[in-house]
Amino acid sequence: IKSSENYQVSVCNDKKTILLALQVSSDVNSVMHSSENVKPLKIIESMRFLQSNFRIIVRTHPLEKDSINAEIYEICNQWSFDISQNTLLEDLTDADIVFTVNSTVGIESLVRQIPVVAFGKSYWMNLPGVLFLGEGINESICDAKDLEDLISSGVEVAEIEDFVVNNFSLGHFQHHNESHSTFAHIADYFEEKR
Repeated sequence: IKSSENYQVSVCNDKKTILLALQVSSDVNSVMHSSENVKPLKIIESMRFLQSNFRIIVRTHPLEKDSINAEIYEICNQWSFDISQNTLLEDLTDADIVFTVNSTVGIESLVRQIPVVAFGKSYWMNLPGVLFLGEGINESICDAKDLEDLISSGVEVAEIEDFVVNNFSLGHFQHHNESHSTFAHIADYFEEKR
């Protein structure tokens, strides 16, 4: 099994950065609320057309099976996509736009005013700054200019803040491998903004 340590991370300061935040391939939310076209390997392969305009960083899920990760690393190496070695918060700091199926990384991105492309249905999919592409991505559905426009239009944080305040509670989506829950990341972010 190959680990992500076998792959170099390139630095491309002249391109906007897409962070592809993958979910566990067997995650019930991914399986039940997205199409067959948005499985991890299919998403990665379908993003090839974007690499001339964007730096693409792929973030695997920490609970994904090693055998699936080996396939992900192999295809990322084949297409010269970077594999994240950073924390989620570092990746979000570097990202200009985030792609995910329906992960809570989507709401964390929106809180930080980073637009999101969602491939699966989620509780946050109708918020401003989200482009829903339920059948995956290709040039006929969404091209590099569409993504540049989404990035430049920004995310209106007031509606996101209202959504978070009205829908989250302390400890919401807590993960045993993380020192913070999604809510704690969000609360920390708002605290930093004061």
